[in-house]
Amino acid sequence: ENAKLSDKIIMTDKAVEAVSRSASHIALTGGEEITMEEAIYAALLVSANDACNGIAEAVSGSMEAFAKLMTEKAAEYGAQHTHFHNTNGLKDPEHYTTAYDMAAITRHALQNQTWRKMFGTLRYDMPANNKQKEVRILYNQHSMIADNRFYYKGIIGGKAGYTTAAKYTLVTAAERNGVELIAVVMKSPRNNDKYTDTKALLDYGFENFKA
Repeated sequence: ENAKLSDKIIMTDKAVEAVSRSASHIALTGGEEITMEEAIYAALLVSANDACNGIAEAVSGSMEAFAKLMTEKAAEYGAQHTHFHNTNGLKDPEHYTTAYDMAAITRHALQNQTWRKMFGTLRYDMPANNKQKEVRILYNQHSMIADNRFYYKGIIGGKAGYTTAAKYTLVTAAERNGVELIAVVMKSPRNNDKYTDTKALLDYGFENFKA
């Protein structure tokens, strides 16, 4: 809503250094030029916290201003118990949300057809640039999209997450027979739990509700 996919982002040292090397990133460096589209794919598919910071600075001028904008926009979409204090969801006592609010945000985002396509992308090849001479291959970390033991028919898209405080989290959208459902799972103690619980929620929804 506040940028074009073709807009250039020039990564700053501040945006890069704000992310611990132990957190998810794609090794962006200061002065590296990427597009807004590339940054969004990196954020959605592999939780690239450095890309999130680059998006924030490009849109709002600073990470702090963007987090404020995130909170305001989320409230517009029905998220009444959410406060973003950073751009990426890393542990922060002033950064919180709820399962309902995540669903409300996702419901709004799914109305954007470009974002909807990106949300369900399995693989994205991020091209070389002025600092990175090799193509970065990014795979979606949501296992219910890939064809393996967690595959679920009708998945539109999804986003997985993990921090030591939040544990394993998952947002998933799926469609069957014209009905679209959003399932949100938080604080799963083990990685695979979020998939089995999401399957149970979606199965229940599709079996018991009609549009």
